[in-house]
Amino acid sequence: MELGYNPIWWGVVLVMVIEVGMITPPIGMNVFVLFGVASMSHIFNELNH
Repeated sequence: MELGYNPIWWGVVLVMVIEVGMITPPIGMNVFVLFGVASMSHIFNELNH
C-alpha cells in the first residue's frame, strides 16, 4: 500500500499477463493442450474470431 498500488489490481493484472503468456508463442502451453482435442487450424480459427 505504501508504494501506491492496490494489491488486488496487481493480482488481476498478473493473472491476465500469465494467461496471455500461456496462449501465445514461444510457450503456448494451452495451445498444445487444445491440440490434443482439436486440430490446430480449428484452434487458431476460433482464436481469430
